[in-house]
Amino acid sequence: MKRIVILSLGLFLSWGCTTTPPDQMSLTERVKNYSSVLKKLGSSVEEDRNEAIQRFLNAGKQRGSEVVVYFLEDKATITNERVRVNLAGILAQWKDTRGIPFLLEHFHTKDKWVRSIVAQSLVVYGNNIQVVDYVGEQLENSSSVSTRRLAASVLSRVGSEKAAWYLSRNLKDSDLEVRAECIEGIINSPHRRERLGYLIDALTDPDSSLRQISWWAIQKTLKGREIPVQFKPTDPDEAKRAIDVAQLRRWAGFSKVKKLKTRT
Repeated sequence: MKRIVILSLGLFLSWGCTTTPPDQMSLTERVKNYSSVLKKLGSSVEEDRNEAIQRFLNAGKQRGSEVVVYFLEDKATITNERVRVNLAGILAQWKDTRGIPFLLEHFHTKDKWVRSIVAQSLVVYGNNIQVVDYVGEQLENSSSVSTRRLAASVLSRVGSEKAAWYLSRNLKDSDLEVRAECIEGIINSPHRRERLGYLIDALTDPDSSLRQISWWAIQKTLKGREIPVQFKPTDPDEAKRAIDVAQLRRWAGFSKVKKLKTRT
């Protein structure tokens, strides 16, 4: 028995002399230790990606984020777009704002999978002004439909007053999916007064299904109040609908019609 104890102690001391405990590793040692899982971050196999992400998360925010930022700043070596976006996504899970610039770098990607990670990660930062303003500007000014769709998707899930403002300015976008995202985000806005005004604007949408959604949301917003205007979203008479919207605006206190930007 004594011999076994001595042997076990010897093995323990030997391990301690050759291996540095994770919490005592230098940044260089940690970088070397995590280099082996980088490739898995770009894997097409979801289990491999999740395993690699969890490996970084297990390191904890303080030590793990140092390694992640080190890799992200090494642009010459770490060039795989999926790897870089997943690294930035790990920072987002910690709500570490150092991940924002790296996510925005890939905002215009053509890779649908990368776009999905970018969107999910940016939403985590909520009403961060850097995120909302950048994404809002892309929604307004980008000539790319896929970019505007991504921007609308992010802003519609943020749920802030500024995000709803950007969405309201793009209710005349030429793309139906973008307009649908804008309306959905406005519906989710917690600011009742602004939400009502934006939804009334959305009643002029050329698509009857979006008009129906907007009208339903208006009725829900005004629940308990009698609405004197019986707007019919499916009415084929555009002039009649315009008159009804104008009357609704005046009744709700939005007498001045907003000038909505039209995208061609």
